[in-house]
Amino acid sequence: PARFTAVDTFFAPIAFRIQTYGLDMSPTSPSYLDLMLKLAGIIAWRDAANAESFRELAHDAKIGELGECLQDYRA
Repeated sequence: PARFTAVDTFFAPIAFRIQTYGLDMSPTSPSYLDLMLKLAGIIAWRDAANAESFRELAHDAKIGELGECLQDYRA
């Protein structure tokens, strides 16, 4: 985006979900997603989240009950 706005802030977590789950998008959406995921602040946020050492054990246990975790990007 030419200027990062509150709307972009709202869609930032959604951009990660679209990427993670490979969701279908309209023809114009991939270019916006690409712009969002290349922003320095978004990259820093993703890297900080992946480096987070805190684990919510109850949440991890629930994931194990519901299915198999194929890849864990956390540190």
